[in-house]
Amino acid sequence: MSDKMSDKERQRIEIILNYLKENTSITSSKAAELIGKEIKTANRLLVKAVNLGLFKSEGEYKNRIYLLK
Repeated sequence: MSDKMSDKERQRIEIILNYLKENTSITSSKAAELIGKEIKTANRLLVKAVNLGLFKSEGEYKNRIYLLK
């Protein structure tokens, strides 16, 4: 993972990665449920992961999903 992530962010990304190993995609709301945070927090984390090249996103706004790259 990137040096641009805090330890908490890395832990949360690991939780999401484990989910994506068994599922093809994840939404911000599902990520929020998994990490125990609000949707806004999960969305910021997912966007950061996309910008770092860990995930890719498809769709727009509320229909956006995130996939392994």
